[in-house]
This record gives sequence, C-alpha cells and structure tokens, in this order.
Amino acid sequence: NINDGIFICKNGRLEYVNKAMKRIFGYSKFKMEGLMLSQLALPDYQEELNQILHLNSSYNQLLNIEIECLKKDHTNIHVEILCSYVAREKVIYGVVHDITDRKQIQKNIVKAIILTEEKERAYFSKELHDGLGPLLSAIKLYLQWSERPNSTNSRVEIIHKAEDILEEALTTVKEISNKLSPHLLNYYGLTSAIQSFVDKVEETTSIKINFDSNVNIRLGNEIEAAFYRAVIECINNTMKYARAQNITIILNYSGDQLQLHYTDDGIGFNLQETLSVKKGLGLYNLQNRIQTIGGRINMYSSPGKGVNYNIVVKL
Repeated sequence: NINDGIFICKNGRLEYVNKAMKRIFGYSKFKMEGLMLSQLALPDYQEELNQILHLNSSYNQLLNIEIECLKKDHTNIHVEILCSYVAREKVIYGVVHDITDRKQIQKNIVKAIILTEEKERAYFSKELHDGLGPLLSAIKLYLQWSERPNSTNSRVEIIHKAEDILEEALTTVKEISNKLSPHLLNYYGLTSAIQSFVDKVEETTSIKINFDSNVNIRLGNEIEAAFYRAVIECINNTMKYARAQNITIILNYSGDQLQLHYTDDGIGFNLQETLSVKKGLGLYNLQNRIQTIGGRINMYSSPGKGVNYNIVVKL
C-alpha cells in the first residue's frame, strides 16, 4: 500500500524512512533518520515498546504491534506496526499503517453500546423499583390486613409464610435494581458506591478487601460508571476464578487523571491464553470500556501470581 510507511531501524534508531512514513508522523519537512523508534510512541508507551523489542531481540520474529504515537505537531495517532527483527544484524524492517480512523470508529461503536447498556439498566431499574416494588408492597399490606383476630391459626401461619416470601421478593427487587443502576453511584459518587459493594462482598465471603480512595468529588457519569463497572468486573472475576484471600483496590485522583490499581493474591492465569479464547470476553469488555473513555489499562497475571491491573484515565 503506497500509504503505508516503511522504515529500517538499527540498534533502536531509525536509519531509513520513506515519504509515507514521514507523512504519517508529520515529518514531511523534517528529518526522521536518527530518531529512536521508541521516541515516536507516546511517553507512556515508550517503555512498553522498548520492552517488546528487547524481549524479541534475541531471535528472528515477525511482530505485529498496535500503539499510540505522537506526531511532529504533538497530535496523537494510532498506528499498526508490522516488523521483522533480524537478530544477527540487530536490524528491524518495518511497515507502519495509520489506523487512527479505524480506532475512532471502534471507539464510537463501543461507546454507543455502553451508553445503550447504561440507559437500559437505568430503565429496568426504574421499572423494577417504581413498578413492581410498590405492587409487592401493596400485596404485603393486604396480607397483613387479613391478619385479624377472627382468622384461623392455619390462615395466620400461611400468611406469615407468604410475608416471608414477599419480603424476600422485595429484597431481591432492590438488589436487582441496585445492580442495574446503583443508586449510591448516582447520588453519592464513585467512592461510596465501590465501598458499598466491597462491604457486601466482605459480609458474604471470606475475602478481605483493602479499599483506599481519595476521590471526594463527582467526575461525570461516564467516567464514574466505567470505573465502577471495572471494579465490579474485577472483583467478580476474583471471586469466581482466583481462589484469592485478599484484594487491594486503590483509587487515586490527582487533578488531571484518575488511576485505579487492583491486585489479588489468587492463583492467577495465563493472560495471553485467556484473551485468545472465549472466556477472555470479560477482559476484552473491560479493556473496551476503559478505552472508550480515553483511558488505558495494563493487565499483568501469570499462574500462581495473582492479578495486577492498572487503569489510568486523563481528565
């Protein structure tokens, strides 16, 4: 493809680039030769790119990398790099394809899906709470009203059993409503909502959760919903698969960014293998949800070493 950039890189430094490569990165009037390949990546991704290249520098391998880079005018660009590392020569031959438009389309699609999901959750939450809830309460009142002195003992016993069932139904309705659209998140914010969920988990399981947050302001519905769902997904995964005893959740707000650090001491898993099969769908959803709000997530895990997730969103 004539629109694809081509480069040759030796010892991490660009030795040759074609015109398309210069155009992609906005260097048409500037020299690119001599730059370190990692310099083209965003600062947050430079170390990651260097690690990938270093890990594959001891043997010949064809690599396919998607990474966010910085153009000469300091605008962001998403690129796909297909490169071949020739270990003997310590040379990388690469092709660069601009996938910024594709990434934006994917982001818009996922954003639309997430917004639709949140609207549906809010709708069903309202229906359950405002519709079914009062009806069940009314039935309970009628049953209580039927408990008059002239009622037989057997009837009273039946009514008590019915009340117990109705009480359970009402509790279930509230739980479903809260899961679909947590009222604590809507009214009190991210920290309170997460703390409430953490408390419920600790009450019903043997897992110890250490949750620390300095977030005491509202951050917008989209950001709060994404981070809340991310925490719920992580905790649920730990409970279902990890056999963990301890979870640590740190939520840190620093003015220009929000960071979530999540770890557990469970059995861990092979991250690449899990992402490559259907059971990794939850992790993909987690990645997409965070990427949709302009964030990034780094996930680390291996058998016997628990999980370590780090999520960062610039505000």
